Amino acid sequence: MKETKDEKDLSTVEIKTRTNSRLSITDGNKRRTSSNKQTSCERQAQTSAIINSNANKTVDETTVIKPSFSFPKSLHLRLRSEFQTLYTRGKRARGRIMTLIFYYPQEEHSFKAGFTVRKKFYKRAVDRNKIKRRLREIVRLNREKLRDDVWIVMHAERGILNASWQTLVDEFNELCVKAGIKN
Repeated sequence: MKETKDEKDLSTVEIKTRTNSRLSITDGNKRRTSSNKQTSCERQAQTSAIINSNANKTVDETTVIKPSFSFPKSLHLRLRSEFQTLYTRGKRARGRIMTLIFYYPQEEHSFKAGFTVRKKFYKRAVDRNKIKRRLREIVRLNREKLRDDVWIVMHAERGILNASWQTLVDEFNELCVKAGIKN
């Protein structure tokens, strides 16, 4: 096939650059000079100075400090031995759709919570995870109202998947009062 005068080889066509771009670069491809870079020690010193200046601020009597609603992983029961301790030494408060197992450990005085759902009742992992997410959210929102020296396990019973949010919250509050772990 013969090329005509108007046809060009597209692989060698030079692309024109836009002259009126939004961001004008005056220095081209110059690299940053080493004097602009901070060493890690300088950054750390600057960060600690900011933290210390914020720590020295006083709070007056009219300022209300809001409770933290976070629920970090350090507050979760994770180890099998912790769950076994709760199951063997803990006391139970039974409800219609959940059971609250609680224990006051002697060696640690911090709040921890765990969540269990039986595979026999809920075959699908999606359902078990949804139930555990809902139970975790209830504990997260009510953690400030619970004692600090207690470990709890919330065990889901049949029917919890179809229960409304308000039913779950009401039953959790009833079980906490029954167990005596509510402040």
